[in-house]
Amino acid sequence: MPSSESQSWKWLESHFIRKPFMAFIHSFFDESGKFKDKRVISFAGVCGSGTRLEQFNDKWTHLLRQNQMEYFHMQKALRYNAPLSPKIRKQTINERIEVLKPFASCIAENLNLGIGMVVEVEGYANWSREAKRKVGGSNDPAYVAVIRTMMEIKDYFGADSRISITCDHDNYTAWNILEIYKRLKHLDPKARESFIALTFADDKHSPALQAADMVSSLLRLEATRLARIHPYDFLPLYEYLRKERDTSAIEWKITFGDKKKMLRTGSNLARRRE
Repeated sequence: MPSSESQSWKWLESHFIRKPFMAFIHSFFDESGKFKDKRVISFAGVCGSGTRLEQFNDKWTHLLRQNQMEYFHMQKALRYNAPLSPKIRKQTINERIEVLKPFASCIAENLNLGIGMVVEVEGYANWSREAKRKVGGSNDPAYVAVIRTMMEIKDYFGADSRISITCDHDNYTAWNILEIYKRLKHLDPKARESFIALTFADDKHSPALQAADMVSSLLRLEATRLARIHPYDFLPLYEYLRKERDTSAIEWKITFGDKKKMLRTGSNLARRRE
């Protein structure tokens, strides 16, 4: 009869020693725009492994102190003709862009992945009831973006990764994101293994959520330009965020769901058998 010591060793070996290496990824997301009053909405964010996330947090916090900012909020930062902090007063658009460039560099040089989806609201609004039912039945196109983005993370980091998801707390969206998360884990065995946590937090206390706010806001503004809805002043900042640089660590996976693409997706989804 095997000793209790040998049984304990076999249990330890089977549960830990023979397990493949797992990458633990922390992801942070924010929504920009509400479908009831915006023609384009986005759900986007950033992802980082433990070491990179620590480096990012330190450098982002240093930038906040340097600029006398309690925390970073993109909507406030975009109002260049108003003070951003006691140190940063009313500026020209070019001056404000120069202030924000170090924050964009901090994202690009320290995190693993920038990811998200932008949706032109009118395209989703014309989906059939059947197509919408297959993605949860909501009239809010943000949830298509949430589903697509979560699945992209899972596929990008692979089966051996364990992914935590933190979203900016919003009473309007939190419950629906939770339902999507539960549904994906129920339907997809790989998602069930990969996704290990979903939390909601106040972005005032999370540098990575503040970075997600910046990314999501700029993506939505860029999508309004691409859809020829209207131009925007901060295009040079978006291009600076996305440009390739020798010091870049980040990879980008961005989906622009314009009206034509959304109509085609809705049509294909309605015809697909479950």
